[in-house]
Amino acid sequence: MRKRCVKRSDLLISIIVLTIITLFNGCALAETTTEQQNKSETPSVLEENDSSDQTETATVGAPASTRPNVPTIIPNQQPESEIIQDSINGNLFIADPTGVIRLSLPDETQERLLEPYNNWIDWKSRFSESGQFLAYWIRKETTSELWITPLNNWSPDLIISFDTGKYDVVRLEWLANDKYILLRLGNVVEDSMIGQREDITDAYLINLENKRVDSPSNWSGDCTILAISPKSKQIATWCFEKQSNRKTNRYVVVEDRGEVWFTENPPTEVLKEIAFAGDNRWAWSLDRQFVAFTIFDEDEGVEHLFYRHSNDDFSTTLTDNSSELFSFLVWSPDNQFITYSGDCPDGYFCQVIMKIDNQNVVWNSQMSGLDNVRNLSWSPDSQHVAVSIPNEVVIVNIMTNEPVFRFQDLSAIQMVWIEG
Repeated sequence: MRKRCVKRSDLLISIIVLTIITLFNGCALAETTTEQQNKSETPSVLEENDSSDQTETATVGAPASTRPNVPTIIPNQQPESEIIQDSINGNLFIADPTGVIRLSLPDETQERLLEPYNNWIDWKSRFSESGQFLAYWIRKETTSELWITPLNNWSPDLIISFDTGKYDVVRLEWLANDKYILLRLGNVVEDSMIGQREDITDAYLINLENKRVDSPSNWSGDCTILAISPKSKQIATWCFEKQSNRKTNRYVVVEDRGEVWFTENPPTEVLKEIAFAGDNRWAWSLDRQFVAFTIFDEDEGVEHLFYRHSNDDFSTTLTDNSSELFSFLVWSPDNQFITYSGDCPDGYFCQVIMKIDNQNVVWNSQMSGLDNVRNLSWSPDSQHVAVSIPNEVVIVNIMTNEPVFRFQDLSAIQMVWIEG
């Protein structure tokens, strides 16, 4: 009896121990499973940031679907990887106080094409309306010279030279779709009313096809009127003859096709008349199909911006409610946009780009954080603009407002962007 009881008690003890071990292992397994589920459902901030950082670094050149959704600082901007992948090309020519620089894109190489020499006292430059040529005037110790060169094949050609001591004021203008260059020369004189002023005494109209230099008598070259020519019925530039004991005005008419002629009859239809040449109050499109110009309404006290097809006899209003004087008009190469200096939403003066067909403003310089814009040039694809601000040139995608390239230590007086 005792022996049997001992066996039953051993069996009972074994069953109890086995049960306890099973229950303990089951609890431990359940706790481990729950912890793993919690980890998979709620990742830590640290893990998410680590993963995001690794992904951003690895997918700069990856397809858009694999790029991280990186927050941006300026509204409507795209992730930085898209800025890097933005496709631009061509040659940006920059005229600055130290000469002319060619900036090749997208590789960003810079080449100085023109640099004033030690014997240069002064120099002026002017890109042509088509953006294909550069005219520059250099003043040396013994002579002053006018040179012209194509931009796609840099090969300067001497056009005319003068005795240096004769002139200290130089003005360059391109006319008639790059067929002529207008050279206006004079001196700074003392005026009892306003002090010093520039007095233009001579003007030369240079035909670039045959290099003929004309200097009409008593002509100051004030080509400040945009009007319809009675000969061609096309838009032409009208120049005042300098008043010299004449009872009537005489005009020099420079046709877009290249013909130059004189008339004493004033133009019957004036599109625009400006106080002085070179203030960019009108602008031709690159293909010479359209011209944009401004008119000040004295009754309303506002400035209106218009455009007109060269073959039409009517003009289309682009803006009709501005108190600002529009200037620095520049057409995009595809004729879809025009840029001008005008009002920004906060009331400050800035550079504006307008879509021609619906008159919507698609960009202004404040959208890209650019202040004190000095001038602007369009890219050949009409999707980018090169903007000159103090000591910097910035290339901006007008669809995203993104600065694509920034070039420091460049003070552009003029710029032109051509294919290359």
